[in-house]
Amino acid sequence: MTSKKNRAGLRALARKIEDHYGNRLIGIYRVDSAMPYDTHERPDEDIVVVLADGTWRVREEEDLLSDLTYDVMVETDLFALAWAVSKSLWDNPAGAPDEMSLRSMKATAESLMDMAHS
Repeated sequence: MTSKKNRAGLRALARKIEDHYGNRLIGIYRVDSAMPYDTHERPDEDIVVVLADGTWRVREEEDLLSDLTYDVMVETDLFALAWAVSKSLWDNPAGAPDEMSLRSMKATAESLMDMAHS
């Protein structure tokens, strides 16, 4: 069950992500990440942001998502990590360097798109 703090933070984050990406945004998902957290503490929430295929770079988008999640953390105290994924890799992770992580995240994905409008 999601805590009241997490619900408020997820709602704020979903709104910020939707406002920033607009039509490029395919989906926002809360996931159980298979990613190891050796270098920092485990976040309250792991988020996958699925973006339309294009010429964007994952690193640049994840840097921007880091800024958005930081803003939400300051506002709501929710510590979230967000991962940018292209629609084509989300739909078919076969052959991706992080295929197993993507499959694991997709299996546990819960859409947050409705939260942006609540």
